[in-house]
Amino acid sequence: ADMHRGQRASLGDQTDHAIKAGYKDAADFFAPQHKFFLLPGRHPYKNPMRFMVIVKADRNSEAGVMPSEQELAEMGRFNEELVKAGVMLAGEGLHPSAKGARVRFSGKERTVINGPFAEIRELAAGFWIWKCASLQEAIDWLKRCPNPMSGDSEVEIRQVFDAEDFGEAFTPELRAQEERLRAEVDAQSQARTTGKAG
Repeated sequence: ADMHRGQRASLGDQTDHAIKAGYKDAADFFAPQHKFFLLPGRHPYKNPMRFMVIVKADRNSEAGVMPSEQELAEMGRFNEELVKAGVMLAGEGLHPSAKGARVRFSGKERTVINGPFAEIRELAAGFWIWKCASLQEAIDWLKRCPNPMSGDSEVEIRQVFDAEDFGEAFTPELRAQEERLRAEVDAQSQARTTGKAG
């Protein structure tokens, strides 16, 4: 019973967002026909969208300066909120561009350009993948985020394409291939997780 009360309380915190996403009211949000969206690990919206949230680099991140314990703790609490709300699908920090490379394509030629790269403000220092009801909801979540850098910083939000966005060019055969590849990736991820647990 205590577990169910906890689940209902956490879902209640999301009701205002669900109403914005198209539910009539809290009763509609908890209605039996929407129980799929209330299962653990499911996002409580009818038509969620995915967004990549990109933390832009600065001189410190490019110099390899690591966040402090306090900054890590603050970001950890924010990430926990995202996970509990069913918003966060993934999130990672990136090493400086000095440890990276680019490949330039020109016809059949491939040219490798090793880092570091000069245009710091155009580089990424980390990212999340979020599932939200709208761009506005992603913005609202991001405004609650602690500053990811020690000084002024900028974070960019970009919507991720879904299969439907490609229209007729994304044929049934291509859709089947995409679904098969996603299933293979999921199976590989599960296998790695099981192997680590063992």
